[in-house]
Amino acid sequence: AGLAIPDFPTSFGQALPPDWSPWVALQFSHTRVGAFIVLLFVTHTAYRFCFHFPEVKSLFWPAASAGILVWIQCFLGLLILLTQKDVVPTSLHVLVGAATLAAMLVLTLNSYHLLRKA
Repeated sequence: AGLAIPDFPTSFGQALPPDWSPWVALQFSHTRVGAFIVLLFVTHTAYRFCFHFPEVKSLFWPAASAGILVWIQCFLGLLILLTQKDVVPTSLHVLVGAATLAAMLVLTLNSYHLLRKA
């Protein structure tokens, strides 16, 4: 499904794909809708933690890492389309996605730990 929609930012030259197959729906939901939602929420979370708690390093560094990684993740997703699923950007996309998830998990656990102390 990775190349079901071959162009970006449009979908077959339109805002929405003209023909919907299961593969097109899967890619549209992942690369257009899901990616935007994740980018929005992770960026917002990273901004809030980095600017409201810069002195708390156990929150700052995981938040900053997640904020940077999610943008790298989107860039790699675009490279996957442009290179037609070349193995290097595709593998890096998976790796950076896992690292983003790990950074958000560390941020969540550190937040929980600090709240339990307070």
